[in-house]
Amino acid sequence: MLLAKYVKQKHFMLNKRFGMKCFFVLCLCFCSALFAQKSNENSLIVIEENEEYEPHEIKHISDGFAHGTFKLPALYQFTAKENHPFRILPSILLKVGGSISVDLDVSISGFTRAIVGLYPAKYNFDWQIYDSYLKFHNNDLSVHVGYLVVPWEVTQGIGLLNRLNPIDYRQGPMFGPNFEGRMPQLGALIQTSFFGVGFEAAGFFHHTPSRGCFVSSQIGGLQIGHYQQALIQLPKGGETFFSGEDRSKFLTPSAFFAPSLAFLLKKNFGSVDARLSGVWNFNEVPFFNFTNNTLFYTRTATLGFGAIWSLGAILLKAEGLVQPKIWGGKTTTLQKGNEFNSANLDHLAFVVGIEGSYGELFSGSFELLNKNWLGVNEDEVLFGVGKPSRLALAVVFEGKFAQNWQWKLKGEAGIIEPDFLMNSDFLYHFKNIDFKTGVFANIFAGSYNTPGWLMNSSSQIGILLKKSI
Repeated sequence: MLLAKYVKQKHFMLNKRFGMKCFFVLCLCFCSALFAQKSNENSLIVIEENEEYEPHEIKHISDGFAHGTFKLPALYQFTAKENHPFRILPSILLKVGGSISVDLDVSISGFTRAIVGLYPAKYNFDWQIYDSYLKFHNNDLSVHVGYLVVPWEVTQGIGLLNRLNPIDYRQGPMFGPNFEGRMPQLGALIQTSFFGVGFEAAGFFHHTPSRGCFVSSQIGGLQIGHYQQALIQLPKGGETFFSGEDRSKFLTPSAFFAPSLAFLLKKNFGSVDARLSGVWNFNEVPFFNFTNNTLFYTRTATLGFGAIWSLGAILLKAEGLVQPKIWGGKTTTLQKGNEFNSANLDHLAFVVGIEGSYGELFSGSFELLNKNWLGVNEDEVLFGVGKPSRLALAVVFEGKFAQNWQWKLKGEAGIIEPDFLMNSDFLYHFKNIDFKTGVFANIFAGSYNTPGWLMNSSSQIGILLKKSI
């Protein structure tokens, strides 16, 4: 038995080394193809600043900023009485920053929130340092160092390429910048360009895994295209394993002190913006050991590509992701009858989308997702997903009308196995005091063992107060 275990470990290490070599060979081939093209003035790429990642553009040494947002949702959640269906979720996000010198800026943000359950009463409080960094910049180079969130997605809703930072599954805001739904990582980000190619490289010094518990009724918000965030739909018989504890309690410590590396290449080909990215980090779904009730995150490498084609008033977008088992694969929770087990599988995903706007009335994106998990036996299904192939339509839209009314909609619907997941709000903006209030709804529904079914107990309706500070 010990010999079999040794052979298995040896075989895994050989596959892992071979996979990493293939991964870097593909990256070098792509770079060579790009550099072989003759550059010209129109092909020069300037470093792009993501508006959600950079909260404030600092132009002069005297510039500085301090602002924040207070949110107070009061809601009813469609869950059992013992799970506190009446809830209040106050939260405050603060950001401060400015210029230390002509070429050195600082930005600090923090987030605190509470979950207050009523009838019966219960509360939980947590806080988090979010994207906080020092930024060195000149005409040719930009370097960020600190707690970073690096959103590299192309499509607004699904964002396949946004895979550097683990998802934050704690209950919080339904809508907001990317960093509000991601776990910041301590590291550095370099942005520059050479030979007409935009280049970004990120390195994280250690891994901060996802926060939040494994019960669907305690998970907030909607992460389109991300599944198996919960292990059980509802607690049975009161407090059970994974029923109310933060998932970090069950983690083995090996994943915390390990680096992650990533790169992004960008180049314009006329009206098409092409992107290639590679990431070596950890799976977003943990590998469960059901024998001793522990979990850990396995290493994986992914290769992603994206393209944006500008057609005047509309944009056509595409993203693809390759995650072969030989590079670590995608960790998946499989179900066979009443038995569960974890496995690393080959994973392929592709998204096409169309994005546009009509004045202030609406702007957003329609996206079609196709995800495939390879190597699943016929008598097995993916827990909380269903069949090992998912085809879904996603939408992300927002707009204004009658000057003071604002609305937002984010959702996903399964096509082959029908389900429905939606976040929406409808707010009135008092502009003289910068205060918003209105109603919101989070609706999750679907056939058995679909994402909508798994998240059904997270369905909510309520009122929202929002104030800029």
